[in-house]
Amino acid sequence: MGRAGGILSSPGEKADDSGFANPWSFILALEGTLLFASAVTRRFGAAADNGAMPFLTRASPAGYPTAASDEKVKGEQWVPLWPRPASLREVEQLIGEGRAQWRGRQARTGLEFTMAAAALGVDRGVSAFRRFVIVQRLGQNPLAVPAGRVMVRRHPEERLLREPYDWIRRLRTASLPAGIASVIRRVEAEMCAAASGGGPAALRRFVIEFGRLHASVARSGAARGKVQPSAARRAADWLAALPADPELWVAAGFASLRDTRPAGEDLSVRALLTRVREHRLPNRRPQLEWARSALTGLDINSATLAQAVAEAHRRRAMNVRSSTETGTPPDRQAHGNSSTFPAGQVLPMAVVQAYMLGWLDDALIAGYLNGLLALGCAATTDATWPDTGHNRAPVHPLLAALLPFYAAAPLSIQPLARTGQDVPAPREVELSPSPSWAGRLIAGDAAGVAADALLRLRRAGCPPVMTPAGLTIMPADGARLAGALLLRVPSRARMQALTSICAVTMIRPAEPVPEGVPS
Repeated sequence: MGRAGGILSSPGEKADDSGFANPWSFILALEGTLLFASAVTRRFGAAADNGAMPFLTRASPAGYPTAASDEKVKGEQWVPLWPRPASLREVEQLIGEGRAQWRGRQARTGLEFTMAAAALGVDRGVSAFRRFVIVQRLGQNPLAVPAGRVMVRRHPEERLLREPYDWIRRLRTASLPAGIASVIRRVEAEMCAAASGGGPAALRRFVIEFGRLHASVARSGAARGKVQPSAARRAADWLAALPADPELWVAAGFASLRDTRPAGEDLSVRALLTRVREHRLPNRRPQLEWARSALTGLDINSATLAQAVAEAHRRRAMNVRSSTETGTPPDRQAHGNSSTFPAGQVLPMAVVQAYMLGWLDDALIAGYLNGLLALGCAATTDATWPDTGHNRAPVHPLLAALLPFYAAAPLSIQPLARTGQDVPAPREVELSPSPSWAGRLIAGDAAGVAADALLRLRRAGCPPVMTPAGLTIMPADGARLAGALLLRVPSRARMQALTSICAVTMIRPAEPVPEGVPS
């Protein structure tokens, strides 16, 4: 059989003679290209004096392994594939329309084309697209480099990527430092992978890379002046979309903490842990703005995570103290109980303790946390609580002694009767922590905090059955404990912690616990 083409006519070049093609395939390929040439139209989104080639877009340096930032790219050609035979008229109609719509308009870049395929914004009957990137290589030769196949299939990740894409698109219009431009390319690569069916693992990499990008822009004085902070119009349920890692739940537990205060200094977890502030004006929607540093003075990474979260707790608690000392009583609805946030994701007790004892991956928590703070994280009740591998471990005594003080609502208890005395009546107890506890834990004064907690429990009518030495017999990092106390756990878990420390019993849980989940 004869051959056509040459050593540059396929990616395989001379390997196993695959650089040569069947002559009929070669002839039919040339015939097929005429359909693309004859279908040049003036479509919506194209310039008034220019034609629009079917399925031709601007290039996106993402989604294929040979992408390079400095090479000359002419564009991308997306070739439709369909599983059933079609007549010439049907093929002409398909190519003549060149339909690839995303969010009500024609896809203009390779990344938008991937999003359109994930949102079923293409013609029915098309099962996939072969992507070819037209680049200048081997001198000045324009080559159509195969860049993979994208299946036409609905992927729910596409909806989560819409708002981040808008922010990245605004960022791309500015002149950026080279370091930030390289981070954008990594973010777009993971965005492309998630939209083309990479699943939760690809979406996890996107969240982490987006967090790095947002933090890089926040640190760059030049970039901060080009774009406002990322602000989600509606916080997404990332817990349901991402892998059920305990590190993700810890990050979501911190990122979803929020205030309900209408005015005053922004002490939200985003302001405490990132370089973003919420600027509030009377009768106007809050606006986000950049700050030179986070209120804690620390950026979040694997080395600073525990210290940054603990410092956020300390600063918030001291702000409540200063308000009280100046005669402004803290609003319980606004502040919760001292430094407690009034709203946020509820976590299982095992996950909170795993963070406190350092059993989790701090680098992964920091990556998730940066991403979720930038993207916006909503609390959920539908996702399955993760297994840390230590779900049956007993609660650390000092954590159990301090948890009841950080309840957002009073705890209902039944004091135990002493010998020869009547059974005391059940009642509600409201425990208030000292604003100095977070700072003392950071400074290593766990013994002093334990003694103070037991004294407050006794005064509140909850006689402790342990001593300060018993609470601190197991080692615990004070900074991690201070950060863990910001996290929200079920009221039942707080009650169980109280009954393990004091001579009281629980009379009713304040909220249901999902069946089969250890608390």
